[in-house]
Amino acid sequence: MASVFNRYLERLGEMGIDVATDDTYADVLKELNDINYDTSEVIAAGMQPLQPLTYHIKIYYPISEGGEFPPSAVEYASPNPITPADLINSNAAVYTTSLSDDNVAAYIRSDPKYVHLNDPILRMAIVGGPKLRDVVPRYVEGLVPYQDGYRLALV
Repeated sequence: MASVFNRYLERLGEMGIDVATDDTYADVLKELNDINYDTSEVIAAGMQPLQPLTYHIKIYYPISEGGEFPPSAVEYASPNPITPADLINSNAAVYTTSLSDDNVAAYIRSDPKYVHLNDPILRMAIVGGPKLRDVVPRYVEGLVPYQDGYRLALV
């Protein structure tokens, strides 16, 4: 199952598309549609169910750049088989989640490098406050087995 998702990310990478932690599948589709050759196979593969068919998955998301905090687990359950597009959208949902003031304070207490989370620009209403992507600004490499699920590998 993870190998199907990882291979999909590799195929995107071979086409020059790196999936950021906050990219949705719609972002990926836009980039695929901007490519000057036929990408219909890759687009279709993103919507194909993972093999073996997967209806439930537990993903551990890195929530700090230097490992100051352990990965946070999120369990997904779906009545339909999970696709690479579903996983990409799930990643974006996690990493675009706004951080509470308590979370921001905890990050800054753990390491002063996170002081940028108090930047007034991040606090503007249009931005919606600091988000997890501001803590872990990376690209998705794939899923690796971890405890009772998978850890999202970032580069």
